[in-house]
Amino acid sequence: MLIYYSMLKKLLAIVFVIILIGIIYIYQTQLNNIKSNNIQNITFQKEEYLSKVGGNISKIYLVNSCLSYGVFENDLVSPYGISIKKGEPCVIINGTIRNDYKENYFVGLSVDFVNQTGSYHGIMVSQWPGSFITLLSKSNETSPFEMRLKYGNKDVKDYKIYIAYTPSKIPPP
Repeated sequence: MLIYYSMLKKLLAIVFVIILIGIIYIYQTQLNNIKSNNIQNITFQKEEYLSKVGGNISKIYLVNSCLSYGVFENDLVSPYGISIKKGEPCVIINGTIRNDYKENYFVGLSVDFVNQTGSYHGIMVSQWPGSFITLLSKSNETSPFEMRLKYGNKDVKDYKIYIAYTPSKIPPP
């Protein structure tokens, strides 16, 4: 009987080790899947006052930004007739800006990005004419934003957010 319990303990210990190895394997697999969806070798845009199209510096401060890959959540058609179907791949840039002007302004944001070969700029899709998003940014407050660009690859190397529409008290036409 004592031998039976001793063998049972060994068997349970072996089963426990096998289960533990399985859990570690599953965890590592999930972690690798998460890592493979992250961006590698990308230079994220640092916190800075954003430039306007002509190169002048604005008083719109980029607090943070993060680039990820995803899909469009709805069918869209831009004012220029660019058609997007739900589920199409895209680059997503989320971030926060701060308006350091003394007044509330509509701000038009856009982004340029390049892939690993340094050659591609995605297509911004928004409800506004032009390739930018517009948001109302209140004076001395932060405003979150999200930009989605039609792009099917996961090879973005660098990106630059800029002011595409000069901050104004009225939204763009």
